Amino acid sequence: MEDDVRLANLLRFGAFIHGAGRLAVIGAFLSYWFDAITSDALVWIAIGGVAVSLIGAIPYRTALRRSFPKLGRDLFQFECCVCPNCGYILRGESRDPLECSECGESYSRAELKDIWTPFIAIIPARS
Repeated sequence: MEDDVRLANLLRFGAFIHGAGRLAVIGAFLSYWFDAITSDALVWIAIGGVAVSLIGAIPYRTALRRSFPKLGRDLFQFECCVCPNCGYILRGESRDPLECSECGESYSRAELKDIWTPFIAIIPARS
């Protein structure tokens, strides 16, 4: 549980920094478009914004590397019976459609296979 909270905080931090970098680049180009800054300032602001955006991508990469193997393992182990809305494992459910006790969404087994099949090819399944 504590790891999940840490992972969620890492993703939020990465999203914030990444978004700040993207806003800096967009703001620089809009300012240049409306003749508010010179082309030299545009270059430096754009370089800084791209650098901040790349720095914000590091927590994303770290968080995804930690969470994807677990998701891949769960998809293989539970035959794609994982809720795409919240990630809850729908084990022990014998009826169809499967109802997630965590978020309340309902999915048929065929629908879950269709949702998760494209991801199975790219998500590593580690034990």
